[in-house]
Amino acid sequence: MRCLVLVWRIRGGTGFQVAQAADVRGALARTPGADCPLILAGDLNSRPDAAPFEVMACGSGLRSVDRSLGIDHVLVRPGATHDLRVVSVE
Repeated sequence: MRCLVLVWRIRGGTGFQVAQAADVRGALARTPGADCPLILAGDLNSRPDAAPFEVMACGSGLRSVDRSLGIDHVLVRPGATHDLRVVSVE
């Protein structure tokens, strides 16, 4: 099974963060087909209810595995035939 892992850091003011989040969303749209599970982890400097996070995650199919991480995130998008089970986030 293939799995794509992206590690990203978003920084700067809110406007710059929104632009970077749109870049992340664009990169996600270019990832391999729906059968390839995806893990996105990083210092996104954005809470789940903030504009940069919403821009990035909108329509991406990503789900958070642990909302207690604050502005750092681990998000997954299962593949069509393979799911992802997170065992631990440290």
